[in-house]
Amino acid sequence: MSDSEEEYYNWLKQQVTEGRKSAEEHFETLLVSLNAGGLTLTVGFVKDLVPLKEAVYLPLLPATWFFFVVSLVLNLFSHRSTVKAADIFTSTSSAQNPYPDKFDRQNKVTHRYNLACAGLFILAVLTFLTYVTLNFSLMAKQSDYQTKPGQGPEEVRGLTFPAQVKPPQNPPPQEKPKQ
Repeated sequence: MSDSEEEYYNWLKQQVTEGRKSAEEHFETLLVSLNAGGLTLTVGFVKDLVPLKEAVYLPLLPATWFFFVVSLVLNLFSHRSTVKAADIFTSTSSAQNPYPDKFDRQNKVTHRYNLACAGLFILAVLTFLTYVTLNFSLMAKQSDYQTKPGQGPEEVRGLTFPAQVKPPQNPPPQEKPKQ
């Protein structure tokens, strides 16, 4: 390999590595935002979706919150792992060894943390959707909002609409006989 090809290869490798780091950072930021938003929405608005007094399968709700929180904690570990990888890189890299094995291993640890965070986020969302779906299904079976047999179309879903009043019709005027 010529010197120019090697320089190009090193430049390309550096660009790919920087792109990967940037994507990993954006991924971590996105995971934090999604987990924090999911946790906030499920804690704050769950009572608006499913009344807690009537809810069943309640253990799914704390399980959802647990998955969101653990995902956030693992994301903190991921940030710490990224800092550690940067420290390893700055202390052990050289022109002869630009990407030390220890640095690559630490990057793989960071990647595993991020995969675990993403998996827990997906698990949290699926758990919450299961909770809401099961409760909606049960509420639909227990409610009496369906149209009953014999019920007129003006009384749908428990609402009674006023009957339409037809305007009185005056008989047409009769013609007087001609004289």
